Amino acid sequence: MSYVTANAVKDLFSFLPEHMLLNVRHRVDLVGTFWVIAGPLLILAGIAIGLATLAWILSGQIFLMASGGSANGGWYLATFFVILAICSVTMGVISITAGLALRARRGWARAAIIILSLINLINFPFGTGLSLYSLVVLFWPDVAVAFRETQAVR
Repeated sequence: MSYVTANAVKDLFSFLPEHMLLNVRHRVDLVGTFWVIAGPLLILAGIAIGLATLAWILSGQIFLMASGGSANGGWYLATFFVILAICSVTMGVISITAGLALRARRGWARAAIIILSLINLINFPFGTGLSLYSLVVLFWPDVAVAFRETQAVR
């Protein structure tokens, strides 16, 4: 079994000029800021989904759209959208909290952002881009070492 070394990862980006390679602090701050920005957008999306679902239920249109017009299909569809709205708002709140904690160098925030990134990979195109960048930065050897040193100090 072979492991990727810090030098091997750095060699992947050796074609970039030195001034384009941000230091560890800036990369982590940028990831934290991106997640803080993504949080309110997720919350707004959840609220919009919830309000649209409520409008569908109140108008009765959701029951006509669902599986051949059966009432049960409408409730299943409404339940799905309500769960989707709740998950979106929850992910938004967690994104803001974890992004701020990452900027403050809390050890748990790195793990939280990695988990959020893995979940958010399916949200194409913006969630995928944010998640891929977050995973690359947070698995960068210098970042992992910096977080280990921060945890040792605390």
